[in-house]
Amino acid sequence: MTKKKVKIFFCGPKSTWGISNFLTSYYFEILSKRLTPVLVSYHEADYFIVNETPQSQAQYFKIKGKKPNAISLLIAREALSPDFNLYDYAMGFDPINYEDRYLRFVPGYRYQKYLTIIPHTLIELKDRKFCDFIYSNRNAHSMRQELKNKIEKIGRVDSHGKYLNNVGKQRHMVDLTADWKQEKINIQSNYKFSIACENAFHYGYTSEKIFTSFAANSIPIYWGNPLIENDVNPERIINVHKFDSLQSLVEYISFINADDKTYKQIIREPWFTEKQNLEIKNYDKEWENFFHRIFSSPSPQRRGMGTYNEIYSKLNSSNYSQRYYLVFLKKLFSTRNGFISLISVFSNYFERRRRIK
Repeated sequence: MTKKKVKIFFCGPKSTWGISNFLTSYYFEILSKRLTPVLVSYHEADYFIVNETPQSQAQYFKIKGKKPNAISLLIAREALSPDFNLYDYAMGFDPINYEDRYLRFVPGYRYQKYLTIIPHTLIELKDRKFCDFIYSNRNAHSMRQELKNKIEKIGRVDSHGKYLNNVGKQRHMVDLTADWKQEKINIQSNYKFSIACENAFHYGYTSEKIFTSFAANSIPIYWGNPLIENDVNPERIINVHKFDSLQSLVEYISFINADDKTYKQIIREPWFTEKQNLEIKNYDKEWENFFHRIFSSPSPQRRGMGTYNEIYSKLNSSNYSQRYYLVFLKKLFSTRNGFISLISVFSNYFERRRRIK
């Protein structure tokens, strides 16, 4: 039986997708199981795939009026809730159900590659240092710094990233190496605890930070997703959301740090519950079915149509690109790397202009 051919356009530069070749990406791998995906220009496309980055959305808003019947799929890989007034379908981390229009990422599936990385040297518990803190994003939620400051009342917290760095040249192990995932886990394997703090407070959003801690066999001190215990075994982590104050959190960490028996008991816990393992195991098929429903449906359009739908869509589409750059430039100039980042902004702008002409 001949597979249906589907013509797809990925919005935004490849750099915003973190891949060099869409044809070898897992999006195409899953689509190719039942369909024949073909990369085309937006003029020819029947489907627009968009991600959470401003660059990808800016291009989508600019071209969607030229192809009003094209079906849109938002793949929100960060802490961003999908707007179903603007997109037909979406994938994201939010714990919502919306008929056939949405599929939630299962973090244990999405980040399973991190769980297969083995540190080059796994330090014995008795030789481990206290706690690590590995971040470079200066624009994340202030809770990151608050946690570090509070936990440092127990012992030294080593910061290996660019943000709040206190270990000097060692930061390059994480920031400048091609295989930063491996290097991060190698560093974390030297510590008993890892501060695993998301860049945002967001229901359902669980990133790789907790999983690199698992791979390094440290205990993650986690904050960000209040529903984190739906994604990982609650007995294997220290969940900041369960404490009524940071002071009570610090007292608990101090107790575990001083009690090897309790520490080892936590470390020996499985990363996932039986239910979570089953969900991870079945997710590949669930994702395949979700894509198949979108790209095989005879009437896939799901966006609302009519007075307020159209007004809302136009308000969000108009001058999106210009508004984004004004806000982004303001942020850039507030950082010491503003000039370098400015060059990157204009480079992306001209690349996008070139692609959509």
